[in-house]
Amino acid sequence: MKIEKNRIRLLFYICTVSLVLIIVSSLNIMYLKMFSSETNGQLKKLENSIIDMKKLYVKDIVETIIKEINIERNLIIENEKKNNQEINSDIIEKRVKEIIKYKVKNLRFLDNGYVWINYIVNYSGGDNYAIRLVHPNMPETEGDYLSTNTEDIQGNRPYEIELMGINNYGELFYDYYFKKMGEDTIAHKLSFAKLYKEYDWVIATGVYLDDVDKLIQEESESILLSIKQINRNAIISIVASLLLSITLIILFEHKITKLILDFQDKLNKKNAELSKEKRLIEKIAYLDPLTEILNRRAMINKLKEVLNSLNRRNTIFTICMADIDNFKQINDKYGHDAGDMVLKKFTLLVKENIRVEDTFSRWGGEEFIILLNSSDINSSFNKLNIIRSKIEDSEIIYNDVNIKFTVSFGSVTVSSCSKSYEALINAADINMYKAKKSGKNCVVSS
Repeated sequence: MKIEKNRIRLLFYICTVSLVLIIVSSLNIMYLKMFSSETNGQLKKLENSIIDMKKLYVKDIVETIIKEINIERNLIIENEKKNNQEINSDIIEKRVKEIIKYKVKNLRFLDNGYVWINYIVNYSGGDNYAIRLVHPNMPETEGDYLSTNTEDIQGNRPYEIELMGINNYGELFYDYYFKKMGEDTIAHKLSFAKLYKEYDWVIATGVYLDDVDKLIQEESESILLSIKQINRNAIISIVASLLLSITLIILFEHKITKLILDFQDKLNKKNAELSKEKRLIEKIAYLDPLTEILNRRAMINKLKEVLNSLNRRNTIFTICMADIDNFKQINDKYGHDAGDMVLKKFTLLVKENIRVEDTFSRWGGEEFIILLNSSDINSSFNKLNIIRSKIEDSEIIYNDVNIKFTVSFGSVTVSSCSKSYEALINAADINMYKAKKSGKNCVVSS
């Protein structure tokens, strides 16, 4: 009987040790898989978020250039009419081209960003399919013919990809490798190009992605080091668990459960840290870092949600596009720090004068979108006019200088709609430009 008890005890110890080893090993494997999945997912989300913001940035620049082309063209036509001169389309086209080419050559953005223009001769591609009109990075090549067979250092054909996108969609995002401004360094670049059909111009700008590539590489290396450390810790913990479990079975059998619970608590804390990092990434993706209000991505999601529920709930709302008047002059005269203070002051005044159920976001640059829920054309006009008046009466102090500024508002009120959010934003944008043409610092509603 004594021998049988010893066998049973030995079998119990072996089973218990094996169970502990299986539990510890399983927990380590589960944690490793969860850590790898969460970190890789967060890294990819962060990369996509940064690239999406860069895409919005370059697209806004190109669309602004195209707006300026149309504005210049309209101004020239109006001047011709005022002077009672016969409108000559060739003269208009030549003047607009020269004005825009001059402006584009002198435009510079963050990190030596610039805009270039190619004139398409043959939409079928091949050698001499286009002429380079403006290229501040390589001015010596202006006037040269381009070929869709040209390759970058990775074997990509950016001109071929660009022409395919222009032919199919009229615009596109694409990436390739190109030299930096004022340097011989070749770097990864993301560009946006759009066709201006009236002149057969492809207008484009881009930003380099070496900062994103470097960030992803560093984070990937950090993750690999963490995984290696987790693997080492897992091996150490398995060996230590084997030795410890034997000792604990003999001396502290009643504490085994407590040890497992302690380990689980550590795992929960690590999960909590990962959740906190996830929330931080989401904040980066949906909030404007300067004004700390919703960014363009978040407002688009909100507009889609409101439009989906509009007819079901039988509600009414107003979309407003707001643009700070003469913002470029403020930046040029007082500096970008003063411009940032103006953006923050405007944001504060709007937030103080809208309701909790309303939505406010930065659309891009000095443009903002205000979504007034359950607000008809009269109430929204009054509300926006109050905000406009308070902005007009306000000021900021920068380097002991009082700076005043004004804002132009364009709004559209909607009760039932089959239009897309893009169409509504465009309608509000048109009213905003009417406000600009009416002398600025006013509200135009429809």
